[in-house]
Amino acid sequence: STATSLSAELGRDAPRLRIIRQLLVEVERLYLALQAGGSIYEEWQDNLVTLGRRVRVKSGKTIYEGVAESVTKDGSLLLRHSNGNLSKIVAGDATLRD
Repeated sequence: STATSLSAELGRDAPRLRIIRQLLVEVERLYLALQAGGSIYEEWQDNLVTLGRRVRVKSGKTIYEGVAESVTKDGSLLLRHSNGNLSKIVAGDATLRD
């Protein structure tokens, strides 16, 4: 894997203070939603770039390949294999294949 930075990805200076301030505002918004009995699961799932895409997942010594179909509320990845089987992967390193 290759290390990068926000400045390199943006192609310009990344204002740290503004980024930290916005991050804290977002964390507070999510915290207050949870305190009020809400759930951030749907918002989290809607923002996952891996869903619907082909991925390779290395979990320990096992390698899985398929389409990232969904995630469970406990954070597990549901991976659909080319043979139609579905695997629930609790932990691993996922990379996009397409």
